Parts: sequence; C-alpha cells; structure tokens
Amino acid sequence: MEEKSRCLRCRIRRCTGVIIGIAAGSAFAAGVISQSVDLTPERLLENLASKNFSGKPITIRMTADRLKPAFDEIGRISGLRFELDPSAVDRVLRKAPEGDIVIGNDMPWDAFLDCILRVFQLGIAVEGDRVVVRSIAGGYEVVEPPGSEAKSSAWIWLVAAVGLTAAAAGWFFVGRKKGGLDRGRVKFALDALAAEEIKTKILYLFDVEKAYREEDLSLQTVAARLSLPPHHVSWVVNELLGRTFSRLVNSYRIEEIKRRLGESADAGRTILEIAFDAGFNTKTAFNKAFKQQTGMTPSEFREKNRP
Repeated sequence: MEEKSRCLRCRIRRCTGVIIGIAAGSAFAAGVISQSVDLTPERLLENLASKNFSGKPITIRMTADRLKPAFDEIGRISGLRFELDPSAVDRVLRKAPEGDIVIGNDMPWDAFLDCILRVFQLGIAVEGDRVVVRSIAGGYEVVEPPGSEAKSSAWIWLVAAVGLTAAAAGWFFVGRKKGGLDRGRVKFALDALAAEEIKTKILYLFDVEKAYREEDLSLQTVAARLSLPPHHVSWVVNELLGRTFSRLVNSYRIEEIKRRLGESADAGRTILEIAFDAGFNTKTAFNKAFKQQTGMTPSEFREKNRP
C-alpha cells in the first residue's frame, strides 16, 4: 500500500511538471504576455552596448542592395519589428560601390546586426515597440513617441508573473531532467590566443604592408586577405584595438600624412596629393578625418610643422 502511494505521488509530480510546462508554453504562444520575442528592444540595446550577444543563431548573406530583405529576415527570427529610416538606406546605397558585405554564418542575430551597424556606420533607436534603423553612427537610444501610453496593466503583469513562475516550475520538473529546455546564452567572443594572433596579422598588414593606402580598403577585403570571417576581424579591431575598422584605417592614414607634411621631401607636393597617396579618395572625407584626429585643418598643421 505504501509503495503504491509513493508511486502515485511520483506520477502526480511528473504529470504536474508536464501540465505546468504545457500551460506556460500555451500562455506564451497565445500572446497573453506582451513580450514573447527572442529579445526585447531594450535588451537588444544592452546587448549591442555590452557585446554580450544572446540572440538566436542566424545564417544570412547581406549586401548593400539587399538591406531591406536582410532586416526582414532579422525581424522574422527575432520577433522584433524593424523599420528602416530613409536616411539609413541612403547611407548604405552611397557606400554600395565600396562593396561592403556582411555575412552571418550561424552567429547570434544581434551579433550580425552589430556587424551591419558597424560596417555601414548606422545606429538604432527604440520607439515604443519599434526598432528604427537610422544613419546615426554608433547611436543606441530609446525614444518615446509623442502621446504614447503604457500598454501594460496590473493584470498583464500578474499574468506575466504567473507565466514566468509556471515556466520556471516546468523547467525544474521536466526540462532539468531531460536537459532539453535550457538552451543557455550565446556570447560571441574569440579566445585570447586566437584574438592575439589575428591582432598581430592585422597590425602587420597595416604597419608593414601599408594596406591602409588602398583607397577601396574595407573590412571584407582585409578579412579575405587574412582568410578570416569578417566578424572575427571586426571583433578584434573593436575589442583589442579599441576602435571601429574605419577609424583604424583613418588613424593610420592621418599619421602618415602628418609625418609627410613635416618632411622637406614632400614640401613641393600639395596636401591633397599626399592625402590621396595615403589612401583617401575624397577631399571632404580627408578634411573631416584630419580635423577630428588633430584638432586643426591640414593647412594649419602644415604651416605649424613646416620644415
């Protein structure tokens, strides 16, 4: 009799776990809880800022002329509503002749989004339940639309709490034993040894081979030359060298120009000729980058450092 009682209690516990798990899953699937996406917009901003990527893996190839289909795919897998600001589309199309390409190969979708934002120098803004892609390079912000009101009421929060409790209980009774419900979190990062090796290769390419002098140099061309995925090169440049790829290239170009503006061997050459030799292909881009890095115009710098 006692044995039958223990067996009955065991069956009840197992059935309870299954029922709770099914109930929690149904509640989430039915949309009772307002946020049922892979990441919330606010969590996405945190992940982009901290580089602690935790989205579902995605495999996609993206070029400048496929910007909208790429974001449609990101929206489909993430559950978020992405919208493209016309200024962002214009910025990407202007960069299209440079052949910028981002390839995500089974990487977290928010890591892939980070690559797109860095390569095309875009930013995002959260407006209510929308994630708007804008031409605000490196910007991550939350914007409350005019007249917006909180959509959550007390009963929704109560249902959310019950759902989360049910999900946790279901995991404890069922998922923990079967090991199939806890997917864990994905954080994209290279191990220290591999990262240092890639860093050495990048610095050799810039310091010795002077690759920055190539006016069409891009993250993708460097990655191809080093036989590496672009997001590996981007990660090392950002995390180990502390800057974006474009800023790294411009810093090398500006340093060479500063040195040559102070040498008598280049005294007879125009500033623009020296800038083009160093890799710049437009006067506007050169003047802007030079002023940002030195705090003065090229002419002022040459006059101050004339040999």
